[in-house]
Amino acid sequence: MVNMPELNVTFNSSTASVDVWDGFSTAEVKPKGDIYSVSKASELAWIAEQVNSGNNFSGRTVRLMSNIDLGDKIWKPIGSENNRFDGLFDGQTNSVMNIRTQNSTYTGLFGAVDDNGRIVKLGMKGTFKIVSDSEVYAGAITGVNHGTIEDCFNACSIFTDIKSEENSSVGGIAGVNFKMISNCFNDADMVSSSPAVQMGGLAGVNNGIIEECYNEGKVSSQIQEGNLPAGVSIYSGGMSGISHGFIGKCYNEGIVESSLTSAETDYAELFAGGICGWSDGHLNDCYNLKGIKAVINIESEKEMLTANAYAGGISGWNSGIIEKCYNENEVRSVSRLSKSGAEESYSGGIVGINLGNVHQSRNMGKAYAESSTDTNAHVHSITGKNDGSITDSF
Repeated sequence: MVNMPELNVTFNSSTASVDVWDGFSTAEVKPKGDIYSVSKASELAWIAEQVNSGNNFSGRTVRLMSNIDLGDKIWKPIGSENNRFDGLFDGQTNSVMNIRTQNSTYTGLFGAVDDNGRIVKLGMKGTFKIVSDSEVYAGAITGVNHGTIEDCFNACSIFTDIKSEENSSVGGIAGVNFKMISNCFNDADMVSSSPAVQMGGLAGVNNGIIEECYNEGKVSSQIQEGNLPAGVSIYSGGMSGISHGFIGKCYNEGIVESSLTSAETDYAELFAGGICGWSDGHLNDCYNLKGIKAVINIESEKEMLTANAYAGGISGWNSGIIEKCYNENEVRSVSRLSKSGAEESYSGGIVGINLGNVHQSRNMGKAYAESSTDTNAHVHSITGKNDGSITDSF
């Protein structure tokens, strides 16, 4: 049994009057030494303005003194990939609420956090609404993290309206993580209808380290209609949609699903996993407690070239290392087409399809796979299909 990570921080739940942003005001923050204390939404907007103008706050601290409501107004994130925040942002157990961004590639409360940047003891609440005509890297706390995020949580329900068919990355904490997310959790539902999205409870894509974190929100990518000639690629995971890095001592207690129905497209690959949708990294001491689904179910006269669904209790696809992990719930993959095509369905209690190594892992849930023909449905207690190594697992 893996020990559940716990966030050892008590956050400010005061119902006292919260300052609400009007959508345009900024107010300069006068520092005391190297410390900038922010009590109002307009002051937080001033911090964003400074970072976006090239002041990265390196060696300085921003302290959030109270809960702040951004009022569902269009927010320009703090920093971008070219102007990253590089200081310490100490939420002091306070929260920021109700973010809306529009056509910001790097989007969240922060756009991008630099190598020496740290965000600690910060909560996100309310809603996070993302509207964009192009691809996004979106997280409630930051779009892209090159630094450290610790002792933080997201309770913002995340809704996306992304019209681009280019890959987008959406996470409860960070859109893309390059360095460290530690002792954080997501407790909000995430919903996307984008045809190309990597979505996870903590990070859309993980290239760094995620450790001692958990997800309790639903991660749901659903496409129900549309003409999508470029194809559909969806990766959904309790921790991360895609992981090239390390995820350790984490668990998922939220439903994870990727689904495609009633859409016109030539190509579809859907990945869903309790920890990752797709991983070529290292997953260690992680477990899943909720149901996992990857479903393609299309009635159309158009013949699809590829329609593959991968579902795993830990990862839909693995070409890396999975060790000391377990699954306790149902895993289901479905690939059904009304007009015959090249459809495959892979379902496993640990991983849908394994090209890497699975070691000392166990499954206690049921696995199901469905396809238009029985020969294209691949299911097993550990992995639907194994082209790698499985040892000491059952």
